[in-house]
Amino acid sequence: MLLLNNLMSLETNNQLKNVLTLIENLDSSTNFNVYIPSLQKEFKFKQLTTEQLKRLLKTIIDSPIYSTEFILTFNSIIRENCLAQDLDTGVLTVLDKHIILFKMRIESISPEYTFEIDDQNKITVSLTKKLSELLNKQIKFDCETFSNDDYSVTCNLPSLNIENKFEEDLHQNTTFNINSSKDLRDIIGETFVNEVTKFITTLTIKNTPIDLTAYDFKSRVKIIEKLPISLINNVIKYIEKYRALVQLLFTFELTMKDGSVLQQEITQDSSFFNT
Repeated sequence: MLLLNNLMSLETNNQLKNVLTLIENLDSSTNFNVYIPSLQKEFKFKQLTTEQLKRLLKTIIDSPIYSTEFILTFNSIIRENCLAQDLDTGVLTVLDKHIILFKMRIESISPEYTFEIDDQNKITVSLTKKLSELLNKQIKFDCETFSNDDYSVTCNLPSLNIENKFEEDLHQNTTFNINSSKDLRDIIGETFVNEVTKFITTLTIKNTPIDLTAYDFKSRVKIIEKLPISLINNVIKYIEKYRALVQLLFTFELTMKDGSVLQQEITQDSSFFNT
């Protein structure tokens, strides 16, 4: 009897291995190319699995201020689904991530997205067309250096490694108690400084360069807070230029049934994958 049970168990395990092998073979035949702006070339990725979609949807219950869990989860999925063995996904930029996110939604869920404005206006748009329009612009976002008297800072789009570290250092496991307008103002102020810090990679003081990436983010924030606002204003403009590019991808112009036109932006979180 024991021998029979062992043989049945072995057969079940072999069947499971065969099923998993079939799925892996299917994965390799249903992959898709994604153009990566920072590297100016295409790389192959796999579609989302059901388990990965489940992980993404779980992040719907995230911080009311930040999207930490979604960011960390999707960055992890990018690493898992990249089929290019010679590509370290940690060096991809946040702009690359938005392109991958958009293409993965197209390939894994649907090439269309429906805005439900009200009962009279449910408008479906083409994600494929939108992505093509942006990529046809041959986008490339380079680092920039800004100077002010004895200071200069170099800005760059954060890599996924940097973004992960940023979220883990500053936002993960953080709770917020917003009981007054002062609490809200404090959080907005912290968010502003934190975001600026994420984009600055090098600080030079009187010709002495300081690699800020060697510091944890809490230390980097303390350094950035001491810099003159006239210098930081240039960093803000750099960030705004990046955000405008992302907004161009996720914003659609919708024509209502009454002929009016509405600008509507897709939220860049797990709800984008909610079918």
